[in-house]
Amino acid sequence: MNRSILTILALFAPAALAQDYRLIDLGTFRGESEAFGLNQAAAAALGYSVAIDFHYDAASFVTSPTPLPAQAGFSEHIATGADAQGRVYGFSYTFGRLDSSSFMYDGSTLVPLGAFECRDANAAGELAGTTRVTPGGFVFPRAARWSGGSLATLPTLGGESAHAFGIADDSSIVGNSALTSGGAARPCLWINSTPRDLGTLGGASGEARARAAEAIVGSSQTAQGAYHATRWTVAADGSVLSRTDLGALRPNTTSYAYDINAAGDIVGSSTFHAVIWQNGAISDLNARIASAPNWVLNKAWAIGDSGAIVGRGSYFGVPRAFMLLPCGGQCCDPDVNCDGAINGFDIEATEQAVNGDFTNFCQATADLNGDGAENGFDIETEEQRVNGAPC
Repeated sequence: MNRSILTILALFAPAALAQDYRLIDLGTFRGESEAFGLNQAAAAALGYSVAIDFHYDAASFVTSPTPLPAQAGFSEHIATGADAQGRVYGFSYTFGRLDSSSFMYDGSTLVPLGAFECRDANAAGELAGTTRVTPGGFVFPRAARWSGGSLATLPTLGGESAHAFGIADDSSIVGNSALTSGGAARPCLWINSTPRDLGTLGGASGEARARAAEAIVGSSQTAQGAYHATRWTVAADGSVLSRTDLGALRPNTTSYAYDINAAGDIVGSSTFHAVIWQNGAISDLNARIASAPNWVLNKAWAIGDSGAIVGRGSYFGVPRAFMLLPCGGQCCDPDVNCDGAINGFDIEATEQAVNGDFTNFCQATADLNGDGAENGFDIETEEQRVNGAPC
């Protein structure tokens, strides 16, 4: 059963950062699932879900996965991004083979786009990802840009390999690139196909994952060798104005930043927990939702300008796609059966859940009054909320 989880939170972050989230269990076809991106035009998450044949099916999620068409000739399919028109992009591959092919799906037709792995799309439908080159008969990954039907391989910082992970609306691309053959990968920014080394926090390697205006986020090594989430501020020509260590949940641990939205909110992971940085402060997203039995949020892969967050959690120990929707205060929605209406059916669904039947109940727990028990007092609480009482 897919159950979207609406929760009430005991805040972990300082009061200035307080923003509760509604946790949506995005479900699965069969086994694991994961959400990597957002289709803001359709208010949907994008990723994959293991299907009945145990292969990855590209999927669009709202409260449950909807499979996308599959490319012929490949066994695994993943959706990674969307443009402003809601067209979905991703890539297909087969375990054990080096070839891959990206695709575009417009809601009715799937179109193959060429031999590369699409990792991100901007509003105009330009794509960034990784292709393969074979100098001297050796295979190397190489950052690539797709635009207007044409795939272009991007130059490196001097080495043989590079990857592209994000593309901004100004067409600049972020990722990593080796400086020398076999050397460490450096965080890299491409402007007009010219690569720039963004530098690290003192260590050898790192990667840039996303850009919003002058801010770029990713991770890089400190002088001690630990990977920390990093924020670079760049000028219009790509030169680095500042480089900030965003820190981790605990001292002497790692952290990674994966995305940033227009408001400057950054999401990622630290100590295997999904995290968010707001106004320079880190907080554990597991502490920004109420108790969600059997759930741990592990990675926050993307954040939209509306504040919606998607990623991967662990549900009963199995990887599971999730979405977080900001509530702007305590999350309290009387629509406990998620049918879009607040009425007596919600009271009936609460009564059923209190008696152990969650078929029509979409929240994490029937303990609506937070007293540690699921009983008639929760039915009374729901009745009051249906009739307009505040949380």
